[in-house]
Amino acid sequence: MPDTDRQMYVLYLRHEKSVEDFIYIIDFMRGKQMIKAKTEIYIRTMHESNIINFDRAKSQYIREFFEEDEDAEFKELVKAIKSEMMVDINTSFSVIQIGMEARDAKV
Repeated sequence: MPDTDRQMYVLYLRHEKSVEDFIYIIDFMRGKQMIKAKTEIYIRTMHESNIINFDRAKSQYIREFFEEDEDAEFKELVKAIKSEMMVDINTSFSVIQIGMEARDAKV
């Protein structure tokens, strides 16, 4: 029987981010209670440096915000967040008009 309680979040990053940026993202996800059991989180990026910086941020976040034996389960959840490269990027534009064109002002 499938597990219907599972959730997944995917964050797509177009620009390069620093370790501090990723620490902020992890802390934001923690504050929004996104980091929890039965939840998968993926960081997908176009830059290999983001994967390196994200791994460093996870380690630094755990070191700075937790004592050695404090909240081991949450530490494992942070470690389980995955980062990966986007290998196929397609840019396309829709030709469908959605009603966002400028309107004449009637007085």
